[in-house]
Amino acid sequence: MSVVGLDDPEGDLIIRIREVVGKKTIISTSMDLHGNVSWRLAQNSDLIT
Repeated sequence: MSVVGLDDPEGDLIIRIREVVGKKTIISTSMDLHGNVSWRLAQNSDLIT
């Protein structure tokens, strides 16, 4: 994802999602072949495919 003015939009989004759903809900993220996984995305995802 590319958003002007944000360095890590996926990280921002998943942190906000995690705040809403909590730690008990499993979050899975899917990446295409060009996907870049930030530390914030990795720390807040349970599964990355």
